[in-house]
Amino acid sequence: MDRTIAPSLDADPQQLRLMYQALVEQIPAVLYINGPSNEADTLYVSPQTNDILGLPQEGWYDETWTGHVHPDDIDSVSENYSAFLRSAEVGVDEYRFIRPDGQTIWIHDRVTIIRDETGAPTLVQGVMFDVTEQRRAEQVLAEQAEMLARIENIGRRFTDLLLQGVHLRDILGTLAEIVGNPVVFEDAAHQLIGHARAGVSTHALMDAWQGHARTEHPTESTADGDDQTGCAWQAVRLRDEEWGRLHVLAVAHPVDEVDRLAVDRAAAAIGIWLLTHRESGSLADAARSEALADVWQGRTTSSAEVLARFRALGADLDRSGVAAIAVECVELGQRVGPMANAQARQRTTERLLAALRAALAEATVPGVTAAVGEICLGVIGVGSEGQARLSTDKIAERVLARLAESDPELTVVVGLSRAGQIEDLRRCLTDAADASGYGSRVSGHSAIHHADDLGLRSLLAQLGAGPDLSRFVEAELGPLLAHDADHGSDLVGTLTAYLASGCQKAAAARTLHIQRRTLYYRLDRIEAILKRRIEDPSTRLRLEVAVHGLDVLHERRT
Repeated sequence: MDRTIAPSLDADPQQLRLMYQALVEQIPAVLYINGPSNEADTLYVSPQTNDILGLPQEGWYDETWTGHVHPDDIDSVSENYSAFLRSAEVGVDEYRFIRPDGQTIWIHDRVTIIRDETGAPTLVQGVMFDVTEQRRAEQVLAEQAEMLARIENIGRRFTDLLLQGVHLRDILGTLAEIVGNPVVFEDAAHQLIGHARAGVSTHALMDAWQGHARTEHPTESTADGDDQTGCAWQAVRLRDEEWGRLHVLAVAHPVDEVDRLAVDRAAAAIGIWLLTHRESGSLADAARSEALADVWQGRTTSSAEVLARFRALGADLDRSGVAAIAVECVELGQRVGPMANAQARQRTTERLLAALRAALAEATVPGVTAAVGEICLGVIGVGSEGQARLSTDKIAERVLARLAESDPELTVVVGLSRAGQIEDLRRCLTDAADASGYGSRVSGHSAIHHADDLGLRSLLAQLGAGPDLSRFVEAELGPLLAHDADHGSDLVGTLTAYLASGCQKAAAARTLHIQRRTLYYRLDRIEAILKRRIEDPSTRLRLEVAVHGLDVLHERRT
């Protein structure tokens, strides 16, 4: 068996030097020997500088190599070497080196001080290894560990949300926070059900969605792959059927693999939420209700944003005037009787909304309808102002006819606004609600009320935004309001019905469902409290204005 024979100690020194040099210059590392101080010259460097650093040996001797140390590392390399010379036997450093060909590598630099028999430093011996592959492997492992941690955190966050019983908007908001991009959730009919803005304005999101919604998407979800549509999306499934789609729009930055995984987890969470809450059928209604409420209450002021939201809900009102319709059930204003039950109230509101939607469908006009509280609102596209009244009248008549046939026991009032443009929509909704609210307070039967026909009431509605109307109402009705509050009575309601009947006692008693002598007693009490005669023309006029003003103020507050 062959054996390696070590050279004898008495071998030729020149031969030993050549053997050592051959050994040194064959290992995959740069070996160098420096003097023992910062200013000392390099005494020797091995030729591996060519292979590892891309520099000839001369580039080491003339300090060219230091110019290739990464700019972010050069200061620490110098400081570490100086600190090593002052205090250490062995020093280790790792830093980046930019080869002449532009490639960046990682260098592991290990230096040792050689001392004489007295312990004084005589030489510094160093060895440099290329550890780029090791560094890359460590980076890959670190990135994988970070990704696993992010994945675990994402799964835990959506699980926690479901356990906390949160709403759909919380799931969408969490996804937008994770991915740093806007999120949109649409149903199978491509109606926008919910969204989360992730720092962009609602107007910007609607603009992005308006263009994106028309983009043809592939048949398979892209939560786990690239998509040419500029988004990552995932189907939301209920019992193996696609209920809708969840989109992350790449507005702020492109989505990465973890973002796509987050879309997948969020879609699963939404599916579970839908099954748990059994609200999948009402989500579109909730989106319509939110859109109308935002306009009515002044939270949405941009006409472009309003049009984009309505378009996402399936109604294109861009090229037409608009008018509003409000439908109310008088019985819902009563807190006793058959409508006291919350479920009965909800069922009644749903029937009103169904009748309004059916009437719009029969009229074949574009529109958005929703229940906002217990009032059903509709915004429809109309032509000229003259055509608007005719169109809205026909729709209102269809609503009353449907409800009279299906629910004859209900007293339903329909309020119709004046026509306007999209920028007038808030005023239209207020007009319609004012008209229906007025009708629900004065009508003893189902009827249609136009905002244009309210006359004084329309004027009071404009004054209601300031303090003057409140002061007037308090001056005229203050004692009566205080009496009702103290005694739990409704003398204000009696006065309202009496004035609305034209001061006809028999008609007022029928409206109030009381006997005439009871009405006489109440009218006497009202006059005693107000210290005025209702029959006096001036007093009657002031009280009529005050009663209308009180209704306007009540509607503003609610």
